[in-house]
Amino acid sequence: MKYGEVGKVIEKYQQRILAIPGVTGLCTGIEKRARAKGFCIIVYCTQRVARGDLADKRLPLELDGVAVEIVRTDDFVAFDD
Repeated sequence: MKYGEVGKVIEKYQQRILAIPGVTGLCTGIEKRARAKGFCIIVYCTQRVARGDLADKRLPLELDGVAVEIVRTDDFVAFDD
């Protein structure tokens, strides 16, 4: 799947993903799994988020054929210059 197509999948599901407790952001990234050769959706989380159905406020392994990877992180903080 092309980069721009992944962006469309993100737009489609963004509000539902961000509504999951612990999710702080998401973006397009490159798959890190062995033998992976494409783009994925990276979901940033401040706490453990279970895998499963998006309707149950869980993160699926993929959305519309795009892999979903979870990255644990601290809260994002904006700094003033």
